[in-house]
Amino acid sequence: MKKRIFILALVLFSPLLGAEGLLLNRIEIENEGVVPEAQIRNVLPLKEGEPFREADLELALSYLKKWGKFSQVRVERKRTEKGMTLRFHLEA
Repeated sequence: MKKRIFILALVLFSPLLGAEGLLLNRIEIENEGVVPEAQIRNVLPLKEGEPFREADLELALSYLKKWGKFSQVRVERKRTEKGMTLRFHLEA
């Protein structure tokens, strides 16, 4: 019974432990000008001003890799006073 309560508490409060639920205040894209930034932003399921969710970030990385325009896809996460900033590094 204690184990179930612990797991339930972990599931309920895990967003408080990480960045989950913070406001996504900024998305930066570095792509060497290969693809227009507006096109890249249209592919991303992430929008500035919305709550940050790790699942959306994983989906965004998956979309960028499957798109085939970039040989390298990396992201830096930075937690700030205003929320979460993501910087995507995309190499052709």
